[in-house]
Amino acid sequence: MLVQVLNKNVKVNEKTITFALSWKGSWKNDINCDAVYVFVKYKKQGEYGYHSAKIESASKNDFDYSDLTPDCVSISGASSAVGAFVPTERLGMFIYPLNEQNKCDMSIEKIKVGVDIPSDAEDVQIFALEMVYVPEDKHYVGDPGNGISKGGTLKNCLYTYPDKGAYLIESEDEISFAPEDGHLYCDLDTPNGRQEDDRFVIPAEFPKGYKAMWYMKYSLTEGQFVQFLNCLTREQQQSHCMADLSTEDIPNYYAVTDTIEPRDRCEVYCSRFGNTLPLPVKFYSAAPNRAMNAISFADTSAFACFAGLRPMTELEYEKACRGPLPAVKEEFAWGSTKIGRVFHFDGVDGSGYEKPVAQKPGEITNCNYGTDIAPFEKAFKTVPDNPGWIGPVTVGLFENSDPNPDLNERERTGASYYGIMELCGNVWENIVTLGREDGRKYVPKHGSGELTKDGYHNMDCWPDPKTAAGAGVRGGVFVSPNPTYLHMALRVFGSHTKNDKRYHGGIRVGY
Repeated sequence: MLVQVLNKNVKVNEKTITFALSWKGSWKNDINCDAVYVFVKYKKQGEYGYHSAKIESASKNDFDYSDLTPDCVSISGASSAVGAFVPTERLGMFIYPLNEQNKCDMSIEKIKVGVDIPSDAEDVQIFALEMVYVPEDKHYVGDPGNGISKGGTLKNCLYTYPDKGAYLIESEDEISFAPEDGHLYCDLDTPNGRQEDDRFVIPAEFPKGYKAMWYMKYSLTEGQFVQFLNCLTREQQQSHCMADLSTEDIPNYYAVTDTIEPRDRCEVYCSRFGNTLPLPVKFYSAAPNRAMNAISFADTSAFACFAGLRPMTELEYEKACRGPLPAVKEEFAWGSTKIGRVFHFDGVDGSGYEKPVAQKPGEITNCNYGTDIAPFEKAFKTVPDNPGWIGPVTVGLFENSDPNPDLNERERTGASYYGIMELCGNVWENIVTLGREDGRKYVPKHGSGELTKDGYHNMDCWPDPKTAAGAGVRGGVFVSPNPTYLHMALRVFGSHTKNDKRYHGGIRVGY
């Protein structure tokens, strides 16, 4: 069970929202803590699209793990002490544990929030995303094996020129990228690693992962994407669906993928008939906890803007995986080279949670890859036969992996240093790249909470959503044919500009 919002009660005249909140596996330790990011949307009478409801007041200090709950937020009936941090933008708030704890189930009976909602609001939606705090710290990027030209194995990976292994980031100062001693560099092994220019400066404004940040614990689920779609106008929805939404009948009613049946386990759909114009289409999901795929950078950046969050960069991605630890050659997000794919699924003690099942008893199951390998593809066949399904799995699946005395907790569950899940495998991580000029122009301002008329982000300092120039993907995907495509330092598509939907892409953003 992922985070749940329950017992919503809106009092428009009093400009307050009251709700209950619960989530599992919460923690606070000497490394970091988790949180739930909550944001609110409302729809006015006679309108179709939803708008952001600002929280009445912000916290007085920056986040520092202490209780920063502003006067406009009251919390009661919590199973463990919690605080609320409201950033200066007031577009959302973080609910987080105050006590030292390890993987505790959290339950809050009543959270009352003062919000700015108009008197003619006729519907209010509450969104909740599980987040992980990544504190300020130095970190390494790239791989100790250097680039392929120096004997390494990972295409386009970053390293310290000429052959000095992973590069240490110790601040947010600008970084000189060049084939010069001690500089950050990467070989151009494929056209998708960077532009041909091998000398440039990564500006100070470009997020390098040194500063503290909040990172989504899981990729956005189908249920969360459906909630997002259902808050948009029909015109805005069209920008995030492949099917034509301009008529009342939508034959390919799996509209995101423009198909008549699920493709690659994407089970977001609408009614086939009776989608009255100009009303927005009503969307549903048959697998609400499954990672959303069929995603482009336009989708990722639109959701980030809508939520008051922002896209993450590829340097922040590497920090989220590795933390401050020394780099390990050819490591995955869980800090080692031990890897095993899920082959099938099973229930867990009748609770409804899925459990990953290996092809053979006792094998590792800590990630999802190799689900689209036909028996005749001998050139790429380094894993067992196709399991009979193709697509992403339920987020958090590997937290239910069987205990294994030969694995540490991160290896068993596929967790990053900070407890972020599925950063290697399952779905591509859409990121902002350092390898193209349009990516290096990125400034990490947080989204406005509103979208353009046609459903795109409206942030001038973010990469263009229609061209995706400045975007790329990291981390591997469920159709990756073997584990080499899942190494966290691999940048085979790190600067891959592609402005149409990727059936294999997902959404993960942060603050």
